[in-house]
Amino acid sequence: MKTFDLFVTFLLFLNGFTTAQTLIRDSCKKAAATDPELKLGFCVQSLEGDPQSKTATSLEGLVIASAKNAASKMINVKGIVENILKDKRASLGIEMLSVLRCCQCRAKAYYHRYLDIGGLKGIYYKWGPETNAFFITLYARLWMLLRGCVEFYDTAGDSIDEALTSVKSGDYDSAKVHLTAALDAPSDCEDGFMERKQHKSPFANENNVLSQKLSIPLDFTAML
Repeated sequence: MKTFDLFVTFLLFLNGFTTAQTLIRDSCKKAAATDPELKLGFCVQSLEGDPQSKTATSLEGLVIASAKNAASKMINVKGIVENILKDKRASLGIEMLSVLRCCQCRAKAYYHRYLDIGGLKGIYYKWGPETNAFFITLYARLWMLLRGCVEFYDTAGDSIDEALTSVKSGDYDSAKVHLTAALDAPSDCEDGFMERKQHKSPFANENNVLSQKLSIPLDFTAML
């Protein structure tokens, strides 16, 4: 009897897994057909690798699971940026000014070095007021860009929370508004680097992944 019960339980589990897998693949296929920016393979792989998404039994449940999955990724990317900010090379303040002054005192008259910090590049030739100003501007720029990204992620996190509340109450239009706002975070972060005539951020690939993950619940909500 126990063997039969285990067999029935296994069949129910297998049926539930198959149902969730079909839901994920069908939903991703429909979403990718309407959103040229969403990659079908990424959508399926991302959700099939997410425990909560694999247990979803409805499109609404999949929206909630994928939104939480995106929020988790955002926390991860935010952590990467915050770790860069903790690096003294990316901080602006008294410590940086002290380092510059110390280097100036001990340096020879002329130097020729190549600087590449987080995609911000430049060449300097001597220690002096102009060099100090160059360093301060460079580090200040990087620091402000990174802080801006953190703020974007914080705001997007709040938007995702509001979207989840809206979905659970059946207010899908409001959910789309909040998810659209959250989707702006990674692109706004990257735009900050590009607008200052720089290249991609040091974590551009992570932002690309985050954009894809945020697109999934937004596209799914549009299908409700």
